[in-house]
Amino acid sequence: MPKTWTAWLPLALVGCGVELSPVEDSLTDGAVEAGETDDGAIAPPDRAGSTGASRGAVVSPVPRAPRVTPAIAVAPPPSAEARAMAPRPPPPTAREPVAIEPQRFADLLDGAARATPGVEIAARWTREASVDQIVIAGDRVSYSSGGAFHVASLSTGAVARSATFPDCRGCPARVTGGLYALCGDEIAAVDPATLAIRWRRDLGNRASQIADGGGSLFVALSGSYTDRTQDVLAIATDGTTRWRATLPAGVELRADGDRLFAFERDPSVWRLDPDSGRVLWSRTSDKAILDVARVSDEVTAVVGLEHLWLVDGEGRDLVVRAPTRNLGTVAGGRLLTCDDEGRLHAVDARDGREAWWARVSVAGEECAVLAATDGTVLVQGAGRLIALDTTRAAPPAPAVAIRGRFEDVYTKHGERGVAVLVGGRRVHADEHGRFAATVHVNGPIEVRLADEPRVREVVWPDSRDRHRVRLSNYVEPDESCH
Repeated sequence: MPKTWTAWLPLALVGCGVELSPVEDSLTDGAVEAGETDDGAIAPPDRAGSTGASRGAVVSPVPRAPRVTPAIAVAPPPSAEARAMAPRPPPPTAREPVAIEPQRFADLLDGAARATPGVEIAARWTREASVDQIVIAGDRVSYSSGGAFHVASLSTGAVARSATFPDCRGCPARVTGGLYALCGDEIAAVDPATLAIRWRRDLGNRASQIADGGGSLFVALSGSYTDRTQDVLAIATDGTTRWRATLPAGVELRADGDRLFAFERDPSVWRLDPDSGRVLWSRTSDKAILDVARVSDEVTAVVGLEHLWLVDGEGRDLVVRAPTRNLGTVAGGRLLTCDDEGRLHAVDARDGREAWWARVSVAGEECAVLAATDGTVLVQGAGRLIALDTTRAAPPAPAVAIRGRFEDVYTKHGERGVAVLVGGRRVHADEHGRFAATVHVNGPIEVRLADEPRVREVVWPDSRDRHRVRLSNYVEPDESCH
């Protein structure tokens, strides 16, 4: 699902030694505004991972195993004490599916209908992790990160168990609903509760991408540079192949519940039947397609380089507009989307009222909703897995003292008067390049040069109230092939 597409170049940020204490500026940010909180349930947003798919699909049916949809337990509600401390929620609403009018959704992406500010909420816990796959089951959350698998408490983030498999690696696409490892030409299903391997399948070739949705796993197999096609397999929960389709090389897959899409950037998109692999509809555009995402049961967003199309269940245009950088996730009738500064907003898709917002990232870093349940939203932001508490307003932001030094790699010393932004406010270094500020912010704090956004460090306050940073204007060269 949607991500922040802009990323900064790698930076060289090194540790800081003992410094004298320069004059400190006191800064304030992130104050809680009055407003309503919402204690309604948030349905788990079905995120999809990347995968490969097709232009004119040739499908080979395979005897199909019974389809099993895994049961997902709902986390217990907050305690009576917690609810007593939280702002009083509005009356509960019905749990029937929410109809989202396409033009209203398009307006929300622009922020045009976000008139009423919500309350700020904060994290229950954070962990340093870049998450590939995630599963919420009862009071536990299981996820893969950096090739390892972890089971943690949903309420505290404490890791109960971890596992790695010597011949396996993590998956190359974000997957929600199951845990899988790629082991050479094999794929392995990992039990989210015990981290034991349930089954392994030899695919006959390495997987390039996977996507998980509707009780099935969709796997795109790698091909050579000269291949014009690639195979996509639908694998049941017991590891048996349900169908195999031959698709054009270089496409990506998006799976979301009972929907499966394949698209290529040069540019075509197809909706496939997840039960058979048959093409239900297809369409092309003049410019590259960047992503495909579900908006509601009847509306799909196709994100292009120059346009965003909202289409119906048959692929017909409903709304066409300029593209948005952050598409967001629709969950429980709310649009969850990040702004350019790394704040996540939850906006009611029916009336445009903002229920809450939270600071989860900084400008240019990833901000993506991974999963949700009653009272908790799991987010990937600035290198952290964040569990947001949606049942109460954030407490007063703690005071965080940040002291640092900027060193010019060309002169090998500090620079007097250089402007530094600490949590969005400007301070100036002394003749030795030293600077200091105290900020009040719930969430990550960006410290960077005012004139060079790539020279920066992201500070996570956690339990410490004092942090030291060191900034250098050395930027690692771009060694990519593009």
